[in-house]
Amino acid sequence: MENKNSVLEYIENSLKFGMKLGLGRIQALLSILGNPQKDLKFVHIAGTNGKGSTSQFISSVLVESGYDVGLFTSPFLEVFNERIKINGENISDEDLEVYIGEVREAVDKLRDLWEKNHISINTEYNEAFEVEANYTGNIEKTDNVDDFFDEPTEFEIVTATAFLYFKAKNVDIVVLEVGLGGTYDSTNVIDESELSVIAKIGIDHTDVLGKDIRGIADQKAGIIKENGSVVSWPQVDKAMEVVRKRAFDKNATLKIVDFSSIKQLEVKTNYQRFNFKDENFDIRLNGAHQMENAALAIESLKKLSQKYEKITDDKIKSGMKKAFWPGRIEVISKNPWIVLDGAHNLDGAKVLLEEIVRMKGEFIEKIETDVHYSAYKNSAREKIQSTLVIGMLRDKEYEEVSSLLKKEFARVIITEPNSPRALDVDEFEKIIKKDYDGEIIKERDIEKVVDIIEKSSDFTLICGSLYLVGEIRKILKKF
Repeated sequence: MENKNSVLEYIENSLKFGMKLGLGRIQALLSILGNPQKDLKFVHIAGTNGKGSTSQFISSVLVESGYDVGLFTSPFLEVFNERIKINGENISDEDLEVYIGEVREAVDKLRDLWEKNHISINTEYNEAFEVEANYTGNIEKTDNVDDFFDEPTEFEIVTATAFLYFKAKNVDIVVLEVGLGGTYDSTNVIDESELSVIAKIGIDHTDVLGKDIRGIADQKAGIIKENGSVVSWPQVDKAMEVVRKRAFDKNATLKIVDFSSIKQLEVKTNYQRFNFKDENFDIRLNGAHQMENAALAIESLKKLSQKYEKITDDKIKSGMKKAFWPGRIEVISKNPWIVLDGAHNLDGAKVLLEEIVRMKGEFIEKIETDVHYSAYKNSAREKIQSTLVIGMLRDKEYEEVSSLLKKEFARVIITEPNSPRALDVDEFEKIIKKDYDGEIIKERDIEKVVDIIEKSSDFTLICGSLYLVGEIRKILKKF
């Protein structure tokens, strides 16, 4: 058996094959593995923003209802194992070794089959959909031997691993989060789903999914199955038109969540109470947008309850209350106050800013009522050192996100996520300097960044990339 380091090294090495949409490679790989996905039931979730939170809400309620639930998400924050869970528990190192090992053997077998057919490997391959048809069905009897072997991507390898693991553990249902897009995402290799859920659709990954909202919505709606069921966020008109048409074309039932039925009752850090369709719900996730994600999950669970009888109103309420999604407007410390969030596009930054303004107000109010500051209430706000720590990837909306957030903070620390796609601090500094008069610090060393905020910041937001948030979260948990 391989050790965990060699397993993770194999996965990391597969990153060199890049991000390539298309179902050909995953179909070929899974056929070698016996198509484990065909023996599983799925709730399939796509969207630009909120699909992770929605996945957590739905998974939490299903577990609370007594089902054995697989959960597949990406990316991870602290350890790779987070991406594959059963009943909220990460896949063990031992199981990860076993099932990644099986997938690795399948990749080798697949490569051998193509070599025996005199097919060239290691050829540059850019057209994601060109040979899709030749990868389906019986691999050994492919008609076109002029095509070449295309190495599975990292996401395809992990997807196949998850399917193998969930089948081996005989889970009742899998909450399956789309990686990118929908139509040609490797998770869309599944033939059918118990439910398709479409979270908020926005502009992201325009280099891959399309430059307008219609094109992106068309990709997201690609998860809708023939004669299936769909629950959707109330999208902007152009996106909603696409989702409606796809559901109609697939003869699928479509439920659009009515957000006008949401009434916020109480909000404070790490706790929200709201009323949705005359029922009260409590959640731990921060941000007004999480009430909307929760409403999407509630409607999805109501639909699922028609098939899964153990999902009751009481289980929905208790499961929603237990749901937790680290690194998403997460307050990891209140002494000093430190907030973590992975917002990397403008939509995410807008909801983050709204919640940060509210949190700062709560924080200041606490300071002003503290005995220690009682004689200095008028100057308490001026004594607060607020810090934005930000590091982003080059292919994200770094100018839009930083411009929106920086004005709320007296100081900005620019750093770099641990990724080859990280935006260089010197380049980022030029962006931050525009229309900003506060202090700017550049620091690539993440441990030094943590030391600065712990020693000299009262209120800190760390954001811009989940790679950055995960790395800092691991360091902060040591203290």
